Amino acid sequence: MQTTADATAIQAAVEHFIDRVLTDPALEGFRAKIDVGSLRPRARMFVIEALGGPELYRALDRDRRPHGVEDAEFERITCVLIESLADVGVSADVLALVRRRVDDLRPVVVMA
Repeated sequence: MQTTADATAIQAAVEHFIDRVLTDPALEGFRAKIDVGSLRPRARMFVIEALGGPELYRALDRDRRPHGVEDAEFERITCVLIESLADVGVSADVLALVRRRVDDLRPVVVMA
């Protein structure tokens, strides 16, 4: 069961993650392709799903896959996510689980 503290920590991690995505020089091309205004809500849904929550991100995008994100961009975004979660104190086992779940989301996001 998720507590208020868990929800607050997840929110902080997502905000940290988004801030890093928006400032990472390696993701300049990615930012040029996306609607930055919709990044925050979509990133929240993505992270919630990656943490084992409901499939909000997949449900949102069932009819619009994939997003045209390149594999290298996806890898960098994944690294930024893992680093952001680690920065707020997420344990190594949870980080490994998140990595596996994020990899499961790859076909939803990465262009073929």
